[in-house]
Amino acid sequence: MIGEANGLPDRKAVWRSYAKKEEDAVQNKGFPYIRCLFCKTGASRNAVRQIEESGLGMALHPQKVEPFYRNGVWRDVQKPLLPGYVFVYAQESYPAWKLLKIDGVIRLLTYGEEDSDGYLNGKDGRFAEWLLGNDGLVEKLEAIREGSYVRIVDGLLKDYNGKVIKVNKQQHMAYLSLDMVGAIHYIWLGFQFIEEKTLGPSSADDKKTE
Repeated sequence: MIGEANGLPDRKAVWRSYAKKEEDAVQNKGFPYIRCLFCKTGASRNAVRQIEESGLGMALHPQKVEPFYRNGVWRDVQKPLLPGYVFVYAQESYPAWKLLKIDGVIRLLTYGEEDSDGYLNGKDGRFAEWLLGNDGLVEKLEAIREGSYVRIVDGLLKDYNGKVIKVNKQQHMAYLSLDMVGAIHYIWLGFQFIEEKTLGPSSADDKKTE
């Protein structure tokens, strides 16, 4: 991600200057105008750079952490969470066409033909705030091993109507459906086993491992 090394502000430092906690961000509205763009394949990182250098706000191309096993060692690698998606956070409102002029941007995600601004709201807005509060990085999910089953207990499932479709225990990966940014997305996410977790009936989902 673009950071201080490229002459741009560190996202975590800027975010913390607006809110001490993630919950405060929603109330204080440090970035009240949030949009989501869809870009051409391979164009997301350059779009992030152009948006920030153009003074149109902070931008994120969200990443996820995946476990990778090689030469007897597990390592974590980062890959795009939602390929092609870029979230834009602004303190002031401005016309959407300014973003559509950015190289590689295909369209602005909206809530229908009458929505010309495309500002995220409700659950989508909260998800965007959550991403920013985590510097655009989705860490590995928490899981519990129960005999031949793996139970995913991460709050991400509950918050975004997530469902576990299948689990690959050997690769430490779970295939999920998540309701976010106006659609159901199917995503592989890494998971890590935790030693203890108090389970609630509404916060967990079971799938037999492959």
